[in-house]
Amino acid sequence: MKILITSGGTQIPIDSVRHIGNMSSGRAGSELATAFLKQGYEVYYFHSRNSHTPISMKVDLSKVGEFEEFNNIIVKYNEIKPYLENYHEKSYLTYDDYSNGVVEYIKEVNPNIIVASAAVSDYGVEKHEGKISSANGMSLNFVPLDKVLPKMKAACPTAKLIGFKLLVDATDEQLKTAAMKTMACGCHKVAANDLSNIKKGVRQYTVFDKNGVSTSINNWDMYNELVTEFVS
Repeated sequence: MKILITSGGTQIPIDSVRHIGNMSSGRAGSELATAFLKQGYEVYYFHSRNSHTPISMKVDLSKVGEFEEFNNIIVKYNEIKPYLENYHEKSYLTYDDYSNGVVEYIKEVNPNIIVASAAVSDYGVEKHEGKISSANGMSLNFVPLDKVLPKMKAACPTAKLIGFKLLVDATDEQLKTAAMKTMACGCHKVAANDLSNIKKGVRQYTVFDKNGVSTSINNWDMYNELVTEFVS
């Protein structure tokens, strides 16, 4: 079974040196990709540059000579080595890279499941060529960008599309309302969570199906549980 996962965050260029981004590091997408790989699935990973991936890790070079840091590298390598032949990746940077690239990648792969965990920009601005002088004030006119989920579904109508929704300090009802709005983009299921929980270190997702029925996942085996939920 082929799984295509999007991860990380898109950038909106302001000029040739500045951009607007978001806080997504791609860690959740990377953990999901690793969980899918370990369960025997073929993974196609579409991630933002410099974000987390299943085959990368941060290394403190000043500590590489120390046994613990070096051992962490070996542990990571041995963990992922058996699954490398089932792992494929491409990267993007801007919203346009993502919007166009993910459709092409989906058509190329023809996946069974699409896990759209990337944090995609909602608003864009007109890009200025060169660098805007810092001596002058700057005002930006934000315009809504096209939703990418419907394009992803249209690129492979037979695939199960999994959407994600992040809110801040939301009630259960607000989380459900937002998730069902995302569901209308053609999703099979939507995984919703709250930034306030993430900041508290709480590992929790609420997964909604088309009927609004939810499953709460809040344990240390969270990503394996999500894989099971998404495949069903």
